[in-house]
Amino acid sequence: MNTQLTFTQLWDEGPRYTAGDAFPLSTDSILLADFVLPKKHCRLADFGCGSGILGLLIKYREPSVRLTNIDIQQNALETARINMRENGLDADVEYHCADFQDLRGVIPDHSLDLIVCNPPYFSAGSGELSPDETRKVARSETNCTMGSLLRSSSVSLRSGGRICMVHRPERLTELMTAMIRYRIEPKRIRFVQHSILHKASLILIEGRYEGNPGLQVDPVLVLHEQDGTMTPEAKRIYHQA
Repeated sequence: MNTQLTFTQLWDEGPRYTAGDAFPLSTDSILLADFVLPKKHCRLADFGCGSGILGLLIKYREPSVRLTNIDIQQNALETARINMRENGLDADVEYHCADFQDLRGVIPDHSLDLIVCNPPYFSAGSGELSPDETRKVARSETNCTMGSLLRSSSVSLRSGGRICMVHRPERLTELMTAMIRYRIEPKRIRFVQHSILHKASLILIEGRYEGNPGLQVDPVLVLHEQDGTMTPEAKRIYHQA
């Protein structure tokens, strides 16, 4: 762990954050944290928490959440711990250095209300792997596949519990098929575009374990106007409104 940590104020009077040695802050995580609708006192786990930005933003909005941060990389987990402590949000937070493909002894079966995950986007063998281990684990399914993530989620969620993820549109069919295979019904989806002139570059999706069929498609999230300025919705998400 780098002892010379630099913290950034995410917005005026907002939380302070450092990426440390973990994967840096990304638009994907900020959009996913906004997409999640946590209930008071819900039992939440972040699978592959990295520097803990998802849990930090969610608990900043709803401090009553009981959070479990899980990551296979100890340095990332320590950064998540530092971020929570720096913002006084470390109450009701657990940290486990574990592979979330096998959570026996870490999370009791069917105990979670909500899982959040910003998973690797690229399947194993597609594209060139980063020589940096942190980036390789975060970006490519070298340690975790889409199927293993959803299988583990189906074991961890209570009936009616939810999982919220961010992913790439080109893998949407594969993602929804895998969700249904593990009894996670897709319930809400939102496409993200850089501008109205661009194709969707991200999807935000929520599934419900043992949920009934029925998919809600939210309005497209457009991040920038044609002149490059942020849209009102993007400003709201980034607390610049």
